[in-house]
Amino acid sequence: MKKRQRAYQLRNRFRVSWLQIAKMAGYKHATTACAAAFKYARDNNLDLPASVLSEGEFIYLARMDGESWEEITEAMSENGILTVWSVKGVVWKYCDRKGLDYEIIK
Repeated sequence: MKKRQRAYQLRNRFRVSWLQIAKMAGYKHATTACAAAFKYARDNNLDLPASVLSEGEFIYLARMDGESWEEITEAMSENGILTVWSVKGVVWKYCDRKGLDYEIIK
């Protein structure tokens, strides 16, 4: 897989930051990874790379996909969210702001 394709897929599938994509795909700079992903999309008539998910949106979607609170907490530990209670607090605030039903992911 080419670096441009990897950058594009990392952004669309996992919505990680351009800096993380640069590290994972082998670019020296985030701006280079971003430009490569956009070029790959343009050259292949694909939608532009997706935006980054907020922490709350990430947690909400993960719960909707059936991931456990413990799995989500482990994934979020890089962002400084270290307990299940703090993860639940983040998603509760997200649901409150977006008018979503928190009870369906409890």
